[in-house]
Amino acid sequence: MKALRGVGMLAVGGVLLPGQLLAPVPALASTGSISGGGVWGGVLTLSPYPCVGGCLLTPADFTGWFAGSVTAKVGSTIYTATWPTGLGNNLVPNNVTYNESCGTAPALPPDSGNASGQWSVIGGLLTVNGASAGGAVLVAWVDWGRTDEAATITVSAVELENGAGAVLVSTSGVGVGAAVFGAPVPTTPGNLPPSCSNEESVAVAVAGTYTQPD
Repeated sequence: MKALRGVGMLAVGGVLLPGQLLAPVPALASTGSISGGGVWGGVLTLSPYPCVGGCLLTPADFTGWFAGSVTAKVGSTIYTATWPTGLGNNLVPNNVTYNESCGTAPALPPDSGNASGQWSVIGGLLTVNGASAGGAVLVAWVDWGRTDEAATITVSAVELENGAGAVLVSTSGVGVGAAVFGAPVPTTPGNLPPSCSNEESVAVAVAGTYTQPD
């Protein structure tokens, strides 16, 4: 499978119902712990594929979702952000690049690749010490390496933001994940399968997990 790099996020605020009060959000940009995780999936459009030397993956090139939750702690303040199952298109790449490694058999597809960059999970629901506090966004730097159809993922520079994009908590903790890449399918029907000697625009189904240890 192919590799990608990076992830980017958008900020989406929560919806206030009539008479609903939001908990005040404490001072911003504190260093603390973030733990949790979830599952994700989607479809990548890689153009070209394979790409040797690094190509950009934009938000328009990925339609995907994340479902899960994280808990961030700073002193006695506990933030919880949740992304329920069923949210669509809430996993967003930003300034992401991907790169494949081609060997000595140009007629074959690349058997490895790597990627790195920033991703964002938007549209979450935030609570502060159990009280509703609007929207939440999770932002992280993602590195991954692929061999055949399996990839290992390292997640760093993790930040929890509120719906306005202000950083609430950042952590030096490193998360992990794994991904499975489907077979690349040319986006133009009838085109030859992609190989190291035949670049194509392809669609690739991907799915994986993310865990952020406490």
